[in-house]
Amino acid sequence: YGMLYYEEESLSMSVERKLQLQELVFTGKQIPSFVEAVRSISYEDGCKIYFTDGSWVICRFSGTEPLIRIAAEGNTLDQTRQYIQKWEAFLKQ
Repeated sequence: YGMLYYEEESLSMSVERKLQLQELVFTGKQIPSFVEAVRSISYEDGCKIYFTDGSWVICRFSGTEPLIRIAAEGNTLDQTRQYIQKWEAFLKQ
């Protein structure tokens, strides 16, 4: 029940950067630090982080373009945007 807010962004990258990010996120299991408590993380279709309040964020590589896609669903629009901004900042390090 209640309203959920959904947002998504795409970041372009080089082949070299994709390899670095795969190593960082999927091999090294590194993720941004979030304020919200993490309930679980799934690596089934990207890196999807589920939070205890029911919100989530996913970071995944496009299968057809040199992009990494970030999508989130939260209880407020601000929360949803913060999840995406955290991933963007983390991936640009």
